[in-house]
Amino acid sequence: MVKCKICEKEFKDNRALSYHVKSHKLTSREYYDKYIGESNKCNVCGKETRFISITSGYCDHCSYECTRKSDVTKKKRRDTCNKKFGSDYFFSSTKGKIKVKEGNLKKYGVKNPAQSEEIKAKIQATNLERYGESCVLKNEDVKKKIKITCLKKYGVTHHLKDPNILKKQIETVRKKFGVCNIAKNKDIRNQIIKTCIEKYGNPSVFGSNYFKEIVIEKFLNNFGVINPMKSLEIRKLHSKIQKRNMFKKIKSGQRTNYKYVPLFSYDEFKGVHHKHKYLWFCLNCSTKFNDHIDDGHIPRCPICVPINKGFSKMEKEISEFIQSLNIDLIENDRHIIPPKELDIYIPSHNLAIEFDGLYWHSEITGRKNQLYHLEKTEQCEEKGIQLLHIFEDEWINKPLIVKSMIKNKLGKSTQRMYGRKCEIVQIPFRDARYFFNQNHIQGCGTPSKLCFGLMYDMNLVAVASFSKPRYNKKYDYELVRYATKRNTSVIGGFSKLLSYFVKNFSPKNILSYADRRYSTGGVYDKCGFTQLKTSKPNYFYIEKDLTRSSRVKYQKHKLSQILDIFDPILTEWQNMQLNDYDRIWDCGNLVFLYECE
Repeated sequence: MVKCKICEKEFKDNRALSYHVKSHKLTSREYYDKYIGESNKCNVCGKETRFISITSGYCDHCSYECTRKSDVTKKKRRDTCNKKFGSDYFFSSTKGKIKVKEGNLKKYGVKNPAQSEEIKAKIQATNLERYGESCVLKNEDVKKKIKITCLKKYGVTHHLKDPNILKKQIETVRKKFGVCNIAKNKDIRNQIIKTCIEKYGNPSVFGSNYFKEIVIEKFLNNFGVINPMKSLEIRKLHSKIQKRNMFKKIKSGQRTNYKYVPLFSYDEFKGVHHKHKYLWFCLNCSTKFNDHIDDGHIPRCPICVPINKGFSKMEKEISEFIQSLNIDLIENDRHIIPPKELDIYIPSHNLAIEFDGLYWHSEITGRKNQLYHLEKTEQCEEKGIQLLHIFEDEWINKPLIVKSMIKNKLGKSTQRMYGRKCEIVQIPFRDARYFFNQNHIQGCGTPSKLCFGLMYDMNLVAVASFSKPRYNKKYDYELVRYATKRNTSVIGGFSKLLSYFVKNFSPKNILSYADRRYSTGGVYDKCGFTQLKTSKPNYFYIEKDLTRSSRVKYQKHKLSQILDIFDPILTEWQNMQLNDYDRIWDCGNLVFLYECE
């Protein structure tokens, strides 16, 4: 029985009550709103919903779209699918997949409609008609719309640049497969290999003849050559892209360590070759000056960093930095290795620092021969002191890395973590290159196909790169670079990455080099490497503007294209002197070998 809340009269059901309320000059909705009064707001968007009856009240949602988005509806749908098909979604269930494949085979003759040549042709024709491109993503308007949508939703031009989405992606993969990268799951990896062998006869699709033939055919059709870089048109396009990207780095300040602003336009920019000088503005002293940016050279303000005169000032800067860490030091000491002087000596850590100004420590102008830096290093080692050599341009161009190295030697790194708490990930060389350029004093080095990193709390904290040996082909692999994030100490990180590489790639042996300017090779000794030999000191060429360049750039067979004056009868060094070049020597390398059991 149902009672009217106005006159207390009873009725057998709500239907009879809805007829009765008309006698009170009220509609069913008015009666419901006044005496029952449940919400008429959509559970999803908050809009008003449609009234059904006194019995049912209002709809829970204002539209089908909101019904579909509702968490309650989603849960009901998942529960139903799980009960019927054993999966949250019909199409992810085995039954659903089989049904879809059967339907596609019956209708299109292939497992996936996108594999049908007829469907492909239709898609391309539709895209050409609507967007003027065979692929919708090539259309500039569509690209702009995607970027605008991503900016509105995520604040970035591509959704995968949003750290929250990347974090969610990694968490989903870890939840499903137990690893942060799906390719690290052994079952998935084995399945990929099995599928590739079945389809292409090779564990990797990229190594199969099928893939190579397709690539060659596409290159021939598109460019008329087997390798795109042999096409003049592609080379021009590549150069244009390189120039544009470099100019972006210059404008953003990334290429100049955020010290100088370019006073030239993109049209005036000729690239980073042939020592072309550009006009710059110094943000520190507001000086305008001309300088080039060849071979990684960073513009040098003649006021803030004067040539030939400023290195003692920079030496003082290093001393002040160390003192800011509450470390006591001795400057210009001549008692440790008399009569030679140590610029900075830190007795508490048995560490000395030599600031090697490019002018005063060069071979001709500074009269520092091939063995000068090496002899000081060895004399310090005899006294149980490590001598750290810092070249002038390293302090100017990479001060953050140099400071991080010094803090690490003094045990003052701001972050410390254990390698066992980090997760190993394989990373592409482009990511490793960026990491090394930001954190290693020598930069990225040789391009390496095998690069591995340690992730801690979703951050990359250490990277190691391996490749085939650069100089000695009788060994199996070379450990080219290892670096930790600036101001970060990863205890056991080196050994963890080394063990992972040995376990997964089974090398016979691994070669590596430690630069004696800043390393004693201690980490190699701890990890079981054997020292093979000590290489002779290496040299770098110095130009008039005190730019330090690798000797590889000035090998004799290249000189005729580089130097203004070249005599083929003279040696490389004699030709360089004719063109007013000087050179500076380092301390050589310690060569280590790891024999894998």
